Amino acid sequence: MKEEGAPINVLVGLLLINFANATATLGGAFFVNKFGQKPALVCGLSILTICWIVIIVGNILKQSYVVMVFIMLFCVTYQMTMGPIGFVHILETCHPSLIGFHYFLILSNIIALSFVAQWIRESFGNT
Repeated sequence: MKEEGAPINVLVGLLLINFANATATLGGAFFVNKFGQKPALVCGLSILTICWIVIIVGNILKQSYVVMVFIMLFCVTYQMTMGPIGFVHILETCHPSLIGFHYFLILSNIIALSFVAQWIRESFGNT
């Protein structure tokens, strides 16, 4: 089933994103193992910042394919760097009694984002 205005099938898009995330997690594990957490975080945050800038400019200029490519790059980069390292950092630095609270904060953030995701999608309009 195609959504109106969607260039590809939604299921195919979800499968591509999940495959990219799984591949990026494995790549991120090798990167962190070889170079360490700090270089991974610095490189990752730099790429994420560039992706946000290009996504914003692409959205303003109505370049939907550019936005889609950089959203995908953002997801892969996040999964390689900030995603796994954030959870590892919690395990390494927090007192065991606080780990559950920190995971609760992360889960709360994910739930809050899921509620505003429809509004964010609608704010893009028809691209």
